[in-house]
Amino acid sequence: MRRGILSAALVTGLLVACTSPPAAPRPSPSTAEEPARAAVASIPPAAPTTAPSATLRLGHVSPTALNWVEFVAEKRGLFADEGLAVETTFTSAAANSAQQLVAGELHVATGGADAFFRAIEAGADIVLVSGQARVPPYNLVVQPTIRSYADLRGKNVLIGGVKDPTVYFTVKMFEANGLRLDDVDLVYAGSTRDRYAALVSGSVAATLITQPFDLTAIAEGYPTLGWSGDYVQNYLFTGTAVARGWAASQHAILVRYLRATARASRWLEQPANKAEAVQILVDISKQDEPSVRATYELYFEQGKRVFYPDSRADPADVAGTLDARLALGEPRPTLPIERYLDQSYIDEALASLR
Repeated sequence: MRRGILSAALVTGLLVACTSPPAAPRPSPSTAEEPARAAVASIPPAAPTTAPSATLRLGHVSPTALNWVEFVAEKRGLFADEGLAVETTFTSAAANSAQQLVAGELHVATGGADAFFRAIEAGADIVLVSGQARVPPYNLVVQPTIRSYADLRGKNVLIGGVKDPTVYFTVKMFEANGLRLDDVDLVYAGSTRDRYAALVSGSVAATLITQPFDLTAIAEGYPTLGWSGDYVQNYLFTGTAVARGWAASQHAILVRYLRATARASRWLEQPANKAEAVQILVDISKQDEPSVRATYELYFEQGKRVFYPDSRADPADVAGTLDARLALGEPRPTLPIERYLDQSYIDEALASLR
């Protein structure tokens, strides 16, 4: 197996070439939970905060559906309700986001939990304070000439990085379909947007990409060999991270931020809000409306349950994220769960909404 890295210049070139493409599980909540979830619509909007306004620097990896909650909070004025002026940037990789948290360039960052966990293990004084996605919602999208996993032998397969969780997801999908990593040539590019550009340029045979870019590619005629969420469960995939020092000194601001995202999470799940939610993601992702609408239906109408309710992670899923290291031939970390996840802030935010 040969491994390579797509250079920044190549990725930039691919993005320029592809800026105008043609338009184109976990168990479900128990019945006891359903009345509580249904009651969400009756919760009145929070009154605008009387706290002084504050600027918050927020980092996401790329403009995908994984940050739908945060996009809703921004576009519907929920951050503004909390007196927050949020400045959003895209970092291309969660590892970059972790570095910017440590440097104080970002106050809050979202991204792959595994990348944040690795930064913590390397000494970064950061911590996850809430969850986002509880399953990895990737499609393995391939060139039209690829009909099966066997057809990938000897071909370039693009994933996120040498230690990126997309390696683990690829391993699980390959194992279930009679393929090994050594059967393909792995190449790397950090974000879904970059990998989509590489796919449509024809430079790779297959790649893992998430919504809505994967559904755009499928609508353009690129087949999928499978959805990673069918192969990986009980896994804290993405979450919200902060520097511990900043969180301690800006406790109230962090709680206000998390209260806004919890409200956005509840709003997003309401069927009556589907059309507006779709338009919000269309505007930010620059993907076509049918693909974004299909993403909403996948997440909220087809039982996939991609997001944690109220953005509160299941602490047990931290173990699943760490156990994935074993499949990559790495030792399992031994730090206590409290080093990785502190949900006292989201709990405080949720308590204020009850």
